[in-house]
Amino acid sequence: MFLDVNDEFCGIASDFARIDFVRPTITVRDLIHQRVRLELARIEAQRKIGSYTVTRTAEEEQRNAGCRRSSLAEAMLGDECAAPDAAYGQRQRRVAEQAFEQGRFYVLLDNRQAEDLDQVIDLTSVRQATFLLLTPLRGG
Repeated sequence: MFLDVNDEFCGIASDFARIDFVRPTITVRDLIHQRVRLELARIEAQRKIGSYTVTRTAEEEQRNAGCRRSSLAEAMLGDECAAPDAAYGQRQRRVAEQAFEQGRFYVLLDNRQAEDLDQVIDLTSVRQATFLLLTPLRGG
């Protein structure tokens, strides 16, 4: 069973992936954990090949040490940038769960909002998951 997953920020969809699952049902927690694994794999791949842009200053490149993240990744994973190992991955899964519970991002399942980490997703009927990052408002 597979699920197409993408991120959305400010109305713009990005970072499409197709995730294969062994079981026909998973929970929102399982989906978030898999999404964190994908993000950590992407970060590790960028670390291995280097991450340079023409719009960053040398100071920014040095400060970020080659780690670039999307806004959704920052909401899910926090701003720590370290080599993703097992303990780091476990911490980041907890951070992502807390971010979901605090409403820092939403998960839409075929355009219906997931309400709970333990909500069951039937992969025989749900084909699309969107991780939707909200823009925090200043002063309120």
